[in-house]
Amino acid sequence: MSFNGDDLLKEKLAGLSKAEDEAYPGQLRSLLDEAPGLINAEIVQDRIGRVLQINRLRALRLRGLVVLSAFLLATPLATNIESIVDGPSQLIIGRGVMACSWMNAVAMMIPGAVGGFLSGLLQARSTRVTLSEYLESKLRLELRPLVGALVALILYAILSWQVLPGITIVNAGSYFLIAFLSGFSERYFLRWLKAAPENQVKTRRR
Repeated sequence: MSFNGDDLLKEKLAGLSKAEDEAYPGQLRSLLDEAPGLINAEIVQDRIGRVLQINRLRALRLRGLVVLSAFLLATPLATNIESIVDGPSQLIIGRGVMACSWMNAVAMMIPGAVGGFLSGLLQARSTRVTLSEYLESKLRLELRPLVGALVALILYAILSWQVLPGITIVNAGSYFLIAFLSGFSERYFLRWLKAAPENQVKTRRR
């Protein structure tokens, strides 16, 4: 085990070989009394840290839902209304601008959440957790779809204004692909954005 004070215990244990025969039993007893105390203190600190981490993840989950809901409500103000023209939502609910904007935002959140869940699922499948780590791992897995949906919604709002240099998206299918990639791997998508100015992305309307 690695814990605070383990190096000191190792030094004392190594020093016992040099102790005199009369002093050896007393020093060994003292060392055996000291070691469990340090180990127990480390276990207590680890458990407290896990509880704090779990509480923090729960708070982040709740606040993330609040931020996502607020951003979803503000989507008509944050996105370029002209970009939703001829989108998939018009085929379902007609030409209502506000309704189409919200429906498009929900449509972007779904592939982002799916990408985040798939990424977390693949990671959870290839790793193992102990009983004490189960709840923390579960909360982390629940956060992945939430983060994926939020990132996808933010990128949808940004890309609707065509403000990223070298990127021109005029096909609704491109938004779905970007939403999924952003949810699956935020780092991958950011690297893709850095390379995008070199290879300008343009799609055609169908």
